[in-house]
Amino acid sequence: MTTMNVVAILVASAIAFVIGGVWYAPPVFGKAWMALSGISYDELHKRPMGLVFGGSFLLAVVMTVNLSMFLGPDPSLAFATAAGAAAGVGWTAAGFGITYLFERRPFKLWLINGGYHAVTLTAIGFVLGLFSMWGHAKTTTSAEVRLTSYTTPSGERVLRHEVDLDAPPSAVWNAYATSEGLHGHTAPVASIDLRPGGFMESSYNPKGHLGDPANILNEVIAFVPQRMLTIRIARTPPNFPHAEVARQVWTVVEIADLGHGRSHLTASMYGWKQGPEWDAVYGFFEKGNQVSAQRLQSYLAGKPATWN
Repeated sequence: MTTMNVVAILVASAIAFVIGGVWYAPPVFGKAWMALSGISYDELHKRPMGLVFGGSFLLAVVMTVNLSMFLGPDPSLAFATAAGAAAGVGWTAAGFGITYLFERRPFKLWLINGGYHAVTLTAIGFVLGLFSMWGHAKTTTSAEVRLTSYTTPSGERVLRHEVDLDAPPSAVWNAYATSEGLHGHTAPVASIDLRPGGFMESSYNPKGHLGDPANILNEVIAFVPQRMLTIRIARTPPNFPHAEVARQVWTVVEIADLGHGRSHLTASMYGWKQGPEWDAVYGFFEKGNQVSAQRLQSYLAGKPATWN
């Protein structure tokens, strides 16, 4: 959570408060806790209960905020729960254990108090992870391919599409850098020879074959694994309008790690000039690259393209 989720903090703190009420209730561990602590029922209720309960809730909020800061932005449900359990057992309960050993306090009392904090912090972590998962689901569901084209100060156009992907950089990279990945979202016939001077070959003809003279060829110019791939159109399909224009532009695909299994993809096409034929090709790729990015989204979501 880059900005702390206040609702999640309050809900998790309230649940921690409720767990304490149940945990230390007389039918559960309350009677044993009072006996081992040397506190009578009357002594307990002579204290200003408003101050006790209010202070307890405030301290629960402090615990929750600290765990949230430790978890960082958008923790997974499993990680948040495990981290809460680790904090409860490995920090709080273990810290109590050191103090109890020196104070010679009963082992059963340590189990009650340490167990409460272990369960409470586990629950807090679970709630924080649950809210993060819900927020993540909303973000990924609403993620759209964004057209962020711009013109440089010198007047050159850059055709750009961007999208957040629910997949780690390694998966996004494999979607471009492997023949299997290309087949899943680019074309029914697809392969890549990943090296400078190698070619990405594809055909939209389901009955086509690698090596067919009508196949599309993109030359690999440069790449940085899991970060960047630059390709240039070397051959267009037959009858492609203004093929000479298409062969003068190149594409840079950039992958940024958003953390927690997510990536940001930026696909930029450079080399555009002015003129009606350039505008026509620009318009073709403006629409085509949008569709390509959407197919990539589907592929990474476990829905590869079906080529008929």
